[in-house]
Amino acid sequence: MSQRSSPFLSPSEVDDIVPLCRTTRTRYERIGHFPRRVKLTAHKGAYRRSDIEDWLRDPEGWRARNSAAA
Repeated sequence: MSQRSSPFLSPSEVDDIVPLCRTTRTRYERIGHFPRRVKLTAHKGAYRRSDIEDWLRDPEGWRARNSAAA
């Protein structure tokens, strides 16, 4: 099955690859410890694939880099 790689990941796809439950992930989004979802349509949000990959490589480093930018 050939599927083009999307620049976005749905919340359910992130559930499969990130070792955090949805509640914790949402809390971390609010306080800046996890990438925020972007709004794609009025009722659909997704995560940028690149943000999730960066976070998975180095969660603490991601937090430090993005807290300084805020």
